[in-house]
Amino acid sequence: MKLTRTLALLTAMYTSSGIALVVRDVTLDCEVDVGNCVSGMLEQAGAIGCVDSSDLRCLCGSDNFAYGIRDCVAQGLGKPECVAPAASVTSKVCRDIPLSAALKEILGGL
Repeated sequence: MKLTRTLALLTAMYTSSGIALVVRDVTLDCEVDVGNCVSGMLEQAGAIGCVDSSDLRCLCGSDNFAYGIRDCVAQGLGKPECVAPAASVTSKVCRDIPLSAALKEILGGL
């Protein structure tokens, strides 16, 4: 039930930015984990210096946002195989917005 609620929350809150649609492109093993990590980092927007979770220009330009998602998936959840899908989702969420050096580095290493 919690998994359904998490994906529904992403759909309801972030459809205009494409997050809900993008998360569904991730493999089933990583889908929920990537969604939870992206959602968790969006909730941390204020802590990393952005106005709120809709401030994608700030979030996508933040190394802390990119590293937070990477670390959540690889270390927090123990699923390093989900880092590539997480980076891919993050880059799609940030389409048309300049990416942080950290996100470019993570994407370049794939």
